Amino acid sequence: MSARSPVKQVKRGGKPRLVLDFFYLNEHGKRTRFRRDASVQTMTAARAEAARLMDLAARTGSPFGSTKVTPTFASFVETTYRPLFMPQLRPGTRTRYEGIFKQGLLDEFGDLRLDQITFTLVLAYAGKLRERPRARPLRGKKKGIDPRGHVNLLKSVLNAAVQAGELPEMPKLPTFKEAKKLPSAPDKGHVGALLDQAPGWLRVAVALQSLAGLRQSEVRALKVDNVDLEHQLLYVRQTFSEDELVPPKGGSERAVPLLPELAELLIESMQGKQVGDFLVTDEDGEVPSRQNFLHRLKAFQKNAGLRSWGSHSLRHYFCSALTRGAVNVEAVRTLAGHSSVRTTERYLHATGQDLHDAIGKLDSGSGNRLVTP
Repeated sequence: MSARSPVKQVKRGGKPRLVLDFFYLNEHGKRTRFRRDASVQTMTAARAEAARLMDLAARTGSPFGSTKVTPTFASFVETTYRPLFMPQLRPGTRTRYEGIFKQGLLDEFGDLRLDQITFTLVLAYAGKLRERPRARPLRGKKKGIDPRGHVNLLKSVLNAAVQAGELPEMPKLPTFKEAKKLPSAPDKGHVGALLDQAPGWLRVAVALQSLAGLRQSEVRALKVDNVDLEHQLLYVRQTFSEDELVPPKGGSERAVPLLPELAELLIESMQGKQVGDFLVTDEDGEVPSRQNFLHRLKAFQKNAGLRSWGSHSLRHYFCSALTRGAVNVEAVRTLAGHSSVRTTERYLHATGQDLHDAIGKLDSGSGNRLVTP
């Protein structure tokens, strides 16, 4: 089969015309058609013009010559993503993203043009991360870095490039799903021991997480005027992201009814405080830091001979306890402040006792065995 000629002879208005008509790959690798009348209407001149334009298109991605150069990953991050897109993120997210940039994302992709970042390159980078030794190995964890945060940030940057007009479309990149683990949460006895024995502000913080489902950052941001004792409601209106007060995760405020036990603790905690004061404060009258919060909780559990649970597990307990009480999942979602029921469902745990109870419903009678020897 002969090659397709880039010059065609057509009739227009009853007169013959020579037309340049060929395909080329544009600067983004897309097959594009070029078609226009030849500048000089002789076959020799038209073929020479077609050859020149085809060569220009092959070299620059355009038969007119490319004037636009796709920026490198590093230059786009520095000139556009950091100053224009990152300020829209929550402070905690910005800090995490800057850490990922320093962990190797900029070193790996910085010199590549945005349109050169491909599925296979990202897949190879994920493999490198999994083999990289951790600076601070975690107990019970294998070596290597989870690639999900790095790939999510990479996608965020490329999506911003599409919005900024630097890329025509979002490239297809690999997705890494978290391995599903059996979830767990402290039982009622453990939470009861914390509520009975934890000292001072730590007891109030534990109660707010386990009896009202607040996130740790929401507990620290809670103020006196967020407690409505008349209507027995607790309003979650702010949260800490790093050291900055921002709207709650998901952007929506929520109201949580107060249990009598929690109301009593909050009344005690509000003594001597004014409207606008933070509710949970340490011995120096300061809001405890995230690290101090976790340290105090872990230290108390260790000294009390209790299993060590993190503060977020108390929120797990809250959601799980509501579900066991046959509370509608949508109500749990609203109380927990989740934007999606799918998020809520991750908190609905089947505990060891639940599983034992389920197995106990099997008929173990000899006449009704489920498995025949």
